[in-house]
Amino acid sequence: MSAFGDAFRKGQKQADAVKLARSEIASILERMKLDVLDASEGTVEIQLMNMSVDPGWKLLSLDLASLIPLPHLAATNPKVPTASAVKLARWVQSDDGYPCTIKFAGGEHACYDGDSLRVVLAELLASGAAGELLQRLASAKPPASETEQR
Repeated sequence: MSAFGDAFRKGQKQADAVKLARSEIASILERMKLDVLDASEGTVEIQLMNMSVDPGWKLLSLDLASLIPLPHLAATNPKVPTASAVKLARWVQSDDGYPCTIKFAGGEHACYDGDSLRVVLAELLASGAAGELLQRLASAKPPASETEQR
């Protein structure tokens, strides 16, 4: 058998491993989303969202790449659809699934497997900065016109 044939078979096995890793990551993110929705009584939903960099920084940098929305872990309040989504962390995921890098509180946290991903996501949720943002989001009230229609 040629080296190319062996490399092809190795790539097929790797493709299966990548599918498993991506599936595990999606499952962990879904579990976090459901647990936070439950803990917040339906006022906080966390998911991956493509969001751009803060507008003020974009204008100063004149960097066109900064205009491209990038994946973030972000939160919304499903009970107040007019409330803006809040960025909790920057999310970078390898094409192979792992590692995932989560950037928050001035640090970068690399996750090489499901266990480390769970730990870092829990650290994010337990951080004071995220706590403040999520508390504000959870207490958001719909505009008066929405309240009157209900």
